[in-house]
Amino acid sequence: MLNISEGTSKWHVHEARKKLKENLSKEYKTALK
Repeated sequence: MLNISEGTSKWHVHEARKKLKENLSKEYKTALK
């Protein structure tokens, strides 16, 4: 485990998922055009 608190790692996971969802929705919208 990295030297970060559980809250920090959860935040990183949350941010990564949010970015991933945003990128996926952008790809999806451009694919639909």
